[in-house]
Amino acid sequence: MTFSVVLGFDWDRMSLTLSIFPGIVPVGMQPGDYLIEEPLTPASIPRKLVSELIPKLNKRLTATGSVIGEPRLRAGNVLRIENAGEEFGGLYRAIAVTHTIDSGGFRTGFEARKEIWFGSIPLADQGAVPVRVSF
Repeated sequence: MTFSVVLGFDWDRMSLTLSIFPGIVPVGMQPGDYLIEEPLTPASIPRKLVSELIPKLNKRLTATGSVIGEPRLRAGNVLRIENAGEEFGGLYRAIAVTHTIDSGGFRTGFEARKEIWFGSIPLADQGAVPVRVSF
């Protein structure tokens, strides 16, 4: 028998949603839906679903910025963006960091993404490097 398995993420409750029902392709797929056409077994479904969903969720909210030189900031570090409000501030993972020295001084530029489990794992600041946003 063939089943359709739909895995989603409820942003209000910060939780995964899962629906399983008989059928080949869900009726009424929406923009942004993603169809996995390879056959899966009960043992491989969780790993495949999570490996497909987590990277997409982690790309939902990204940030780029530049601060006065911060040598502690490196790709892979967790940084805490302050003064940007509850929705846009908080913990992010630095995915690219560039340190430059020129006539303007020492600057650090970064690209970052907000990972879905930041805030759900009860660790203080997860070693975050603070980054203050100025308007």
